[in-house]
Amino acid sequence: PPVDPENCVKEFPDLSTGIILFDIWIANSDRHAGNLSMDKTPGKPAHLNVFDHSHALFRSEGEERLNRLLEKFAITEITEAGANRHCLLDELDTSDHFEKWLKKFDLLPNFVVEESCATMVESGILIAAEGRSAVQFLRHRKTKLRELTMQNRREFRAISGWPLPMDLQ
Repeated sequence: PPVDPENCVKEFPDLSTGIILFDIWIANSDRHAGNLSMDKTPGKPAHLNVFDHSHALFRSEGEERLNRLLEKFAITEITEAGANRHCLLDELDTSDHFEKWLKKFDLLPNFVVEESCATMVESGILIAAEGRSAVQFLRHRKTKLRELTMQNRREFRAISGWPLPMDLQ
């Protein structure tokens, strides 16, 4: 790290779209170039590493943050104090991969979210009430991801057109 966001999107437009949508889903307000890295070892396919999700979900504020961001885009600098504008947001110049990733989120079974949050409770990272809140938040945001994306199309400054199906608009 850090990556050059422009180069990252150029090398990985599909994955960059997925990262942006994932960060919208989990309300990660701290995706900057320092928490992405590219491995371009000669002779191997380029690889993108994504890490540091400490500003996602509860952050340091707990359930209050989930309630506040439930219906918010949550990946721009205006989201909350200390938030960063998502480093890939201004570089992504195509909407070609959105439908693929939105369908992946649509198809993600709720039990995966539920089991992941239960594991966090069982390991002592979350208390039971936080686990329940995380499940509710993630399930709701999963159903709203398409809408949140389309309502905030203007934030994708490098995309000049959105030739997406009408149900996205």
